[in-house]
Amino acid sequence: MTLHSTPSLSATPQASLASDANPSAVLVRRAEPNDAAALAWLAQQTFIDTYGDLTDPEDVRLHCEKNFGIAQQSAEINNPEYTVILVWHQEELIAFAQIVQRPPPDSLPITPAATKIGRAS
Repeated sequence: MTLHSTPSLSATPQASLASDANPSAVLVRRAEPNDAAALAWLAQQTFIDTYGDLTDPEDVRLHCEKNFGIAQQSAEINNPEYTVILVWHQEELIAFAQIVQRPPPDSLPITPAATKIGRAS
């Protein structure tokens, strides 16, 4: 299972920062509302590349639809509990990170040391 047509950075004013001066440079910045489609695509593709061969294709499709759609990514980008960081190379979104500021679910065994890693001083 593969997605196609990577959304590009061209609609974003910062595009020239990474591509004009140094073609090997990357642009790291906080996600903006108009990044939701590109983020949704990369999140889905990353999940498919990681789990697609190990999981039923219908389960993968349903998981991606529920967790990585444009509406979901827009909600996370706009949520004050989330910091969404994007990494662009030329006109392609190549990486992302999400930092969520809320307690972990009870199902995760979190040790005091692990919790401290997530806290800013």
